[in-house]
Amino acid sequence: MGHKSLNGNYLNNYNDGSLYTYNYNPFKNPYWTIDNPTNDWARLDAIAPAGARAAKLYNRNFIRLDNIALSYSLPQNILERMNVKNFKFIMSVRNVATWAADWEYFGDPETGGLATRTFNFGFNLTL
Repeated sequence: MGHKSLNGNYLNNYNDGSLYTYNYNPFKNPYWTIDNPTNDWARLDAIAPAGARAAKLYNRNFIRLDNIALSYSLPQNILERMNVKNFKFIMSVRNVATWAADWEYFGDPETGGLATRTFNFGFNLTL
């Protein structure tokens, strides 16, 4: 909590490669038009004056459920019938969910980049 940063995302300068690299859709953004005068998004392909850095101060507060791991071992009576000493199922999920009330731009509010969700499944068998 309390994380803030400067960022120029509101300028809609997505045509510098990230549009295609990260599959962003800048045309979906409510950018500035005569019919939609807004201070949240600049007009499409807006740029700062030469030598100036145009950026807004963003509130990057977030709450993240980062990791969930579950395992289940089969009961002993089932293992005896299967002639097995141990059988355990394992599942984990990383980067489960992120809640960021004021973060309206793409990517992860912590890093500004992409944060992938990872699933792992497995089992442990002892004969």
